[in-house]
Amino acid sequence: MERRAERCGNLRWKGLFIDVEGNPNEDNSHEHIYWCVHTQICIGPDGEGVDGDVCNVTRACYQGM
Repeated sequence: MERRAERCGNLRWKGLFIDVEGNPNEDNSHEHIYWCVHTQICIGPDGEGVDGDVCNVTRACYQGM
């Protein structure tokens, strides 16, 4: 089984603050809203977009949890 890289400790998303279960009859996989703690927007300090799949050890601005 392939292991995904650990997410950056500076990554935030609305699911951290809202405790609501998704609708099991709908594909909600792309309804995440991500932002960076450092920039407070959807662009990281390195000028690249932030997302659960890309904010990992491959980024220069990565910070482990």
